[in-house]
Amino acid sequence: MSTKQSLQAIALEFLDKRNETTFNRLVKRLKPGLYSYIYNIIRNKMQCEDVITETFIAIWSKADQYDRKYNFSTWAYAIARNNCWAALKDMKKMVSIDKVPFKSLHTKNFMY
Repeated sequence: MSTKQSLQAIALEFLDKRNETTFNRLVKRLKPGLYSYIYNIIRNKMQCEDVITETFIAIWSKADQYDRKYNFSTWAYAIARNNCWAALKDMKKMVSIDKVPFKSLHTKNFMY
């Protein structure tokens, strides 16, 4: 009979040991739910991959900021949400090349 370790237990083990093995276990457990959450906000597969990577980098680098009296997944999803908002803001700033008038590409001020 195998018992599945809770996400909170895996997270606390990662926070205590802070090594690659425990982090990989945490990623394996969190990634499916985070991916769905992020994709439902971003709706772009490539951007979703970037956001999930940024989220796990933040979880690793900001682990000392986690307050253990709260649920770890709540903290992780808040990081993901904030990264989604930042990504959406950046996506709004991008202009498709299709929307740039061809005539403006041939001005003498345009640098190659």
